[in-house]
Amino acid sequence: MYISAEKNEENRRSTSARTGAEYPCGDSNHTGSVDNCTEPLQYRMYRSALPDPVANPESALHRQYHAGTAPLNGRTESSTDIFQTMADQGAVATAQRMLRHRLESSPRTALQLHGPQAIMQRKVALNTSLVGNNLKGLKVSSGGALGVVFIPDVVAKPEVDGQSAVDISTSINTVMGGVVDGGWSVSAPSARLAQVLEVAEIAKALNLRNQTKPGSVGDQNRVAAMVAALTTRPENVVIYEQAPGTDFVNHLADGALNNAAAKKQSKKGQPKTGSGLAQLADPGYARHLGRIAALDIFMGHRDRLHGAGNFENWMSDVRSRRLTLVDNDISNLSLANWSTHQDVQQLTNQQYPLLANTIVTEIDSLLNHQGYGGGKLGAKDLAVWQNTIRPVFQTCIEAGLQAGRLKLLQRGWGLVNALRVANSPLADRLEERLNHLHNG
Repeated sequence: MYISAEKNEENRRSTSARTGAEYPCGDSNHTGSVDNCTEPLQYRMYRSALPDPVANPESALHRQYHAGTAPLNGRTESSTDIFQTMADQGAVATAQRMLRHRLESSPRTALQLHGPQAIMQRKVALNTSLVGNNLKGLKVSSGGALGVVFIPDVVAKPEVDGQSAVDISTSINTVMGGVVDGGWSVSAPSARLAQVLEVAEIAKALNLRNQTKPGSVGDQNRVAAMVAALTTRPENVVIYEQAPGTDFVNHLADGALNNAAAKKQSKKGQPKTGSGLAQLADPGYARHLGRIAALDIFMGHRDRLHGAGNFENWMSDVRSRRLTLVDNDISNLSLANWSTHQDVQQLTNQQYPLLANTIVTEIDSLLNHQGYGGGKLGAKDLAVWQNTIRPVFQTCIEAGLQAGRLKLLQRGWGLVNALRVANSPLADRLEERLNHLHNG
C-alpha cells in the first residue's frame, strides 16, 4: 500500500508541475487536471489510450467527464453507466477477495513460546485465537455507552448485528481503499466475527480479574456490564484491528487531555504541524472528510460529521497520515424514509455547496461546543479557524463530497454484487440506495 501511495504521489506531483493548475480548494500541490481531480482509474486508463491526451483542466474532455458524459467507442455515455458495467465485470473477483479475507481472518492458535521468550508480551493479530495466554493485558474502555475490550493490537466489541458490522468495515474499505489525497488515506479497521469459545474466555478472564483485582481491567461497573453483554450475545461480538493514532478530540485538546499535540496549537495566527487545526487546514485531509461525509450519508450514519456529529468517531495518525473510521453504522431505514433526508437529497442532486455549508456549520458548532468532543480550542485558536481555515476548508469539503459520490458510483455495484455472493444482509439495502443515488 505504501509503495502504491508513493507512486501515486510521484505521478501527482509530476502532473502538477506540468499543468501548473491549482485544485479548486487552493492546494497548490493538487491540480485539477484530468490526471488528477476526482477522475476514476477506469476513465484515466481510457483517456491515456487516446492519441493526444490533453492535460488542460479546461479541456472539453474534462468538462464532459464532470458533466457526466464522455465519448467512449465513438458514442456518448453516462460515466456512471460505465461504472456499473465495469463493476459487474469485476464483481466475482471482488467477492472472491471478500470470501478469502473471511477465511484468512478466521482465528488461529498462536505459536507456543518456550524458554525466555515465553515471558514476553506477544502481539495479537486479527486471526489469532483469543484464548489462554493471548488474553493478557485486557482492559475495558472508559468511553462510549458500553465501550470495547482492549486486547493488545485488537479490540472486542459486542454489536447489534455482528455480521453486518463486519460487512460495514469491508464496505468502507472497498469504497475508500487506495484513495490517497495529499498523502492521507482512509480506512476502517479490518474485522471478523469472534468465535463463541473466544467470547466465553474473554468474559471469564474479565470477570475473574474484576473480582480478584478490582479496577485492574477498568471501572468495576463498566467491566460487569461488558461481561453481561459478552455472555448475552456472543454470536454478535466482533474482533477489530486496533486503529492507529488517537481520536480527533485528542488532536484538538488544549492541554486537558495530556496530549503531545496539545502543545502544538496555533501560534502567530498559524496552526502548528500535527495539531487538530493543522489537520483541518490540510487540503487533502479536508477533502477526505468530505468523502467520508458522502459515504456516511449514503450509509445513513449520522454520528460523525453531520447529523449529531462526533469528533470521537475517527482517528488520526499524523505520522502515517492515516484516518481510521470507528463506531461505524448503517441505518435500517427503508428507501422511502432514507431518501427524504435533506442531506441524501442534496448528495443525490449534486448540491455540493449547500451540503458542504451544512456540514461545516455542524463542525463549527462542535468546535465551540463542550459536548461530542468539542470545546477544546481557546479563543485564539477559534479565531484562526474562523478567519484563516474555514473558508478553504469548506471548499475542500465541497470537492470531497463530489469525489465521494463519484467513488460510490464507481465501486458501488461491484461491492453490492460481492456482498450478495457473500450472503451479506447489507446487499439489498445498499443496492436500493445506490440505484437512487445513480438515478436521482
